[in-house]
Amino acid sequence: MNIEYVMHRYGEFTMLMLGESILSLIIVDHPNDSEEEKKNYHMIFIMGITAVFLLQVIDFDSQPHNPNHHALRYRIRGSIFEALKKIYYAALVLTGALYKIMMMEYGGTDYDKYYKGDEETRHRDIAWLFCASITTACVTLDLTNLSHSATFDDALGLRDSATGQIKGLMVLLLLAQIGLYFFMMTVTTYDTKPTDLSIFGAVLVLLTITIQKIRKFYYPIEHDDSHAHGHDVQHDIA
Repeated sequence: MNIEYVMHRYGEFTMLMLGESILSLIIVDHPNDSEEEKKNYHMIFIMGITAVFLLQVIDFDSQPHNPNHHALRYRIRGSIFEALKKIYYAALVLTGALYKIMMMEYGGTDYDKYYKGDEETRHRDIAWLFCASITTACVTLDLTNLSHSATFDDALGLRDSATGQIKGLMVLLLLAQIGLYFFMMTVTTYDTKPTDLSIFGAVLVLLTITIQKIRKFYYPIEHDDSHAHGHDVQHDIA
């Protein structure tokens, strides 16, 4: 397998999926009613663009620059990487579509044509789908990033390889990340307002990339090239 070629193709396909998400936000009828609806409409639009842009930053920032350090170089980790990518793409497109649906709440759409339930039930259903999709996108990006590491300890980076001591900051960052995902999956129990959810989604992605940047700044990933000679490696076809 030509790893550099496949990496490039995955990057192009990622851009296509990001474009689909952005396109979903653009093709929505503009509200013609109150100023409050216009304000909510534009708030969701801005938060949607921000969330999708930050997901793109996380995705490309988490990929190794050296093809020898990429998960695709290995059979098992490569298979995990490919499976996670498929889940991520589905979650990414669904996130963009749900941002669009939340915009349609204030964009003059007649929901009676598409949804027979009351407004409260509709908001609850949208909220559950939105929180699940954007959380899934963030989780799969985290797991995809971990798939590039040779061992579980390397992936989490919780223990110092030289001294064997636990890295307190890394533990706190991991707990903070898990707490963010737990919050996003449970926020619908007390808030299903589209504007609030759009903000929560963008903040989730922003905090996720912040945690990732802090982790890389204090404890950059050190790849062990000796693993590239193991039985799991996939060599390029000449």
